[in-house]
Amino acid sequence: DDEAFEEALVRLERGSQRLVVEQQYGQRLEALTSSLVSKIQSWVLRLRKEETTRNQLQHTLTLLRNQKHLTRSAAASVASRDVPLSLSSPHAGKMADMLM
Repeated sequence: DDEAFEEALVRLERGSQRLVVEQQYGQRLEALTSSLVSKIQSWVLRLRKEETTRNQLQHTLTLLRNQKHLTRSAAASVASRDVPLSLSSPHAGKMADMLM
């Protein structure tokens, strides 16, 4: 009886130790998972900010290209007109200089 009791105690102790080790592994796994989830969330936020910045820059670039195109079109339109400058005007020289 004593021998069976000792054997049962040994099995119980081993099982208890195994449960403690498994619990420790489980806690460590939860901590690592939590850390990984946190890092992924940070990466997602950073990527969203970068995407927003990239979209804003692309929009600004498009606006600048459109403005450049409109400025060239306006300059070409002014240059294509044959508008004589009045030599009697006091501003004629300044206007001619600005167009050159």
